[in-house]
Amino acid sequence: ESLIRRELGVSLRQNLFSGFATSSEVDRTSYATSAEQWRLQSLAEDITLEVIRVYVDLIRTKELVSLSERNLQSHIDIQKQIKERTDSGFSSKADLSQIDGRLANAQSNLIAAKNNYLDSKTKFYRVVDQAPEDLVIPVPDGTMLPKTEDQGLDVALRSHPAISASSNDILSATAQYESSKSVYYPEVNVEIDTNFNNNIDGVEDE
Repeated sequence: ESLIRRELGVSLRQNLFSGFATSSEVDRTSYATSAEQWRLQSLAEDITLEVIRVYVDLIRTKELVSLSERNLQSHIDIQKQIKERTDSGFSSKADLSQIDGRLANAQSNLIAAKNNYLDSKTKFYRVVDQAPEDLVIPVPDGTMLPKTEDQGLDVALRSHPAISASSNDILSATAQYESSKSVYYPEVNVEIDTNFNNNIDGVEDE
């Protein structure tokens, strides 16, 4: 009688110990992820700092334009007075020549101040992506600032995202090194095998 081949096999395997490779890899990926998060925060803070820089610089250059205009007007008034005194014979032409030179310098300073202001507006628009409107002079909260240089350094070392990212990179590299040492340890697994046979082909003897 021809017999039909039937088989059913089940094999279960569970790793119990892999030389700390798994735990080290978990640590490595965790530290690497944390480092990337800190780098993103560092980038966000760099962008924020750049926005602050162009904001303050725009206010500063605008104020310099105002001061240059007032300075120029003062030189115009002085030049007018000295010219009147020179025409009346109370001042020498040397005095008039000197104030004319200072007036020309004040005009040059005003032109430079306006150019710097236009450059600042361009930088502001490039960074903020909108035109500057209704800017106010910021007043920092002194209570939020460190009292001493050492305190400031301590805060920077504890909370600066770039430093935290670098620290996590070091921890990630250390975990990777520990993982690489797993090849020196034995691997321990538990295996459970079972099987079921029925007839398994062939011819049955009478």
